[in-house]
Amino acid sequence: MLKPFRRFFSADGVVDTLPEDREYDGGFIETMRCESGHLPLWPLHHARLLRSGVVGANFAAIEHSVADAVGCSAAAGAVKLRLRCGYRQGKVRWDISAETLVQNWSLEDGIELFPCRTRLQENLELNLGCKRLLRTAYDRASTELPVTTSAIEGLLLDNRNNVIETLCCNVLFWDHSHCYTPNLSRCGVKGVMRSWLSKKVAIEQVDCGLVDLQNATEVALCNSLRGVIPVHSIWGLWHCSPGAGTRRLQQLIAEELW
Repeated sequence: MLKPFRRFFSADGVVDTLPEDREYDGGFIETMRCESGHLPLWPLHHARLLRSGVVGANFAAIEHSVADAVGCSAAAGAVKLRLRCGYRQGKVRWDISAETLVQNWSLEDGIELFPCRTRLQENLELNLGCKRLLRTAYDRASTELPVTTSAIEGLLLDNRNNVIETLCCNVLFWDHSHCYTPNLSRCGVKGVMRSWLSKKVAIEQVDCGLVDLQNATEVALCNSLRGVIPVHSIWGLWHCSPGAGTRRLQQLIAEELW
């Protein structure tokens, strides 16, 4: 069994601690899965970082820090890398935490979605889909989750009652064999796993509400750390066993990523 691994990297090299998120004056996060010294989704993380517009001329140095973190993680199996890039004291700064990705066995049998009252606000301009360090709405929504012994995840809608995402995942749903994902042109995080899957299988982006999930034959979540996670119920509204669509995507990830 591999020993737990944890290390911190920054613009100043290897460090003992990192600042809190609130110590950044705006910025973005990339949460990545490193698997035995490889970052299989790095090209998509790379593209989203550039899209954020905050890295500028620092990108080569940031890539070097990422490479250092990956290299030190090579013997640690599955590792969670959390890269932050933003402004501190008027300068662009970045840092990376690297730690063992612990298997979450509670997700194996699926997860329950809880529709939160907190709403995401639409962007007035085109949504870049980057994950911001300032996550006030997500933090507020997380306090709404009921206490339960089962795995539960907050489901977030926008101010027009369109389903957008969950607290840390994108949403997938099926009408029999046809796969859909919510339209994120106005708000939400355009996850790299969602992007990768969309290049492999037909996934249609649509405006959808809670009723569309209730009428779905299958619902799942996805993110860059855990892959595809089955959804077995929506709190008080819907219940269904994971199906062939979810298993197909899980198998695809197992064969091509990790």
